[in-house]
Amino acid sequence: MCDRTSRLGNPFDMQGDESLRDAVCDAFRQWLWQNIKLASTGSNAVVDPSEWKLPVAKQECRLTSAQVWEELNKIANLVRAGSNVRLLCWCKQPNKNVRCHADTIKACIEWMINNN
Repeated sequence: MCDRTSRLGNPFDMQGDESLRDAVCDAFRQWLWQNIKLASTGSNAVVDPSEWKLPVAKQECRLTSAQVWEELNKIANLVRAGSNVRLLCWCKQPNKNVRCHADTIKACIEWMINNN
């Protein structure tokens, strides 16, 4: 699972407003890459999601950039080892092609595998 109860849950909340889906997914992508950049410099900062001026989830987990990078590496290592990893989030809708922050996590993992 990569919902808000997990370490890679989206800290941004649509609050049931589908018109926010793209903004929330874009913000997650920026938040994630900011964490990756910080971790690559050895920083262990917490990237504050309130910087994006979007609703922040109440269950949001405040990980440091190093913890985000560690979690991404765990998933990438599973894939490298041949495991079939499924990223599941509640916001994905059956039979509908909608964006989800899990799409960004997937793209990030693929990037990590192809560039390391």
